[in-house]
Amino acid sequence: MKFITMTINTEALQSKRLILVSSLGIILLTSLWIGASFGAASVDLWLPFQTLMGILSPTQMSGIENIVANIRAPRVMMAVLVGAALAVSGASLQGVCRNPLADPGLLGISSGAAVGAVAMILLSQHFPSLSFFGTYGISISAIAGAAITAFAVYHLAQVDGQLQIPTLLLAGVAINALGVAIIGAFNYLADDQALRLITFWLMGSLGGASWKTVSILAPALSFALWVIFKRRHAINLLLLGEANARFSGVDVDKIKLELLWINALIVGVAVAFSGIIAFIGLVVPHILRIYSDTNYRYLIINSALLGAALLVLADLVSRLAVAPAELPIGILTSLIGAPFFIALLIKQKRNMGFHL
Repeated sequence: MKFITMTINTEALQSKRLILVSSLGIILLTSLWIGASFGAASVDLWLPFQTLMGILSPTQMSGIENIVANIRAPRVMMAVLVGAALAVSGASLQGVCRNPLADPGLLGISSGAAVGAVAMILLSQHFPSLSFFGTYGISISAIAGAAITAFAVYHLAQVDGQLQIPTLLLAGVAINALGVAIIGAFNYLADDQALRLITFWLMGSLGGASWKTVSILAPALSFALWVIFKRRHAINLLLLGEANARFSGVDVDKIKLELLWINALIVGVAVAFSGIIAFIGLVVPHILRIYSDTNYRYLIINSALLGAALLVLADLVSRLAVAPAELPIGILTSLIGAPFFIALLIKQKRNMGFHL
């Protein structure tokens, strides 16, 4: 009887997982279609289909079809890549740190990437030769900043040759504060033109999306997501405690180091092309843990789907809210994410029997 009950429970859990993955997939596909259909220039649900037919047919595409093909479509794809990467990054860091508040921002990686990008923006104003690299100079500097930050946090968190999670979080908070201070100093030194560029960049935007940037983002972020997914079993074991993970044959220190560096790559690449986009990596895993289990085999896939869909929809709102101008997407995700996260905390307190 007990075996039959366990079998039924397992089948019910698998069915629930399949329904959730399918639902998130449908939500993502719907958001992609809506994101390509809606815009300041025109709103038409048939636009993606018309654009596809225009690409396939030998006739020249109309103006609105060109907008969809070369402006909206790459922007939507960039939102998918960045949203999925940030959500999976947050989920993996929360698993490794065994802390639901861990995300790239808390560990200082986002601030490090921002320092690198802001430094390049400021230096290019004083050294015109650096502007030769264009936006790629900012991207390279952001990735370098994220890598340097990850290196610093890793070494600060080592105790007797082992990476200690509490020390890692404390080091991340300290590095994050240092990064904010350095950015503030750069803002103070910047002229009006550089200050406007830095401020807009720090607020986050997908306005610079093109098929060229997507072609750069896609292989880098896809590789990072594949590496994290391959480490899903190790993360599941880490959730049981480092001692249990080591007993099960997991090289804990190696896994921590690999995931720290791969998250530095994710954040560096994402921040380089989109600026700082907050709360995606923090909120998405929390939402999924409420409606699903914490098995990382499914949590990583679900985080990628939901993170991508949320950022596509957030970018759509940022394009339409103050059209023809654009609301920085980082502001929007913070305005939505912070109250939502507070509501999640209140709900958890009530479920645990605590009074407000």
